[in-house]
Amino acid sequence: EAAEAAAAKIADLEAQLAAEKANVKTVEVPGPTVIVEVPGDTAGDAPQASPVKTKSIKVTPVKYAKGAKPKVKVSIALTSGIAKGKVAIYVNGKLVKTVKAINKTTVVQLPKRYDKPINVKAKYLPKRVDVTGTVKTSKTVKIK
Repeated sequence: EAAEAAAAKIADLEAQLAAEKANVKTVEVPGPTVIVEVPGDTAGDAPQASPVKTKSIKVTPVKYAKGAKPKVKVSIALTSGIAKGKVAIYVNGKLVKTVKAINKTTVVQLPKRYDKPINVKAKYLPKRVDVTGTVKTSKTVKIK
């Protein structure tokens, strides 16, 4: 996770550097090349796309045989794009499993069997908040 955080920070810094370079123009004059930063409307001042937002995340139980490990379907609704990152599954408030988000719907089998009804919720952890959505937690669903 530390490596992913470092990679995300490096990517953010590279994006900032690219934005800074977009505001710099090179003008040729007799003699040495002079770099002049021109504020205002330049070719590099194109409007930036707004970050992707996660509209919602929903947990739905999947039918399973009695005595089997339960399954849940996690659906992620974004304003645009594809869900990339991880989905954390909580049972009765305790983290039990983290899986890779596959597109907008992921089916997750819980790691153990449960004799009593359980409360399940999911949390979407995007790979990059500006590109693949924002962190969002589902409502808790009771599975019997």
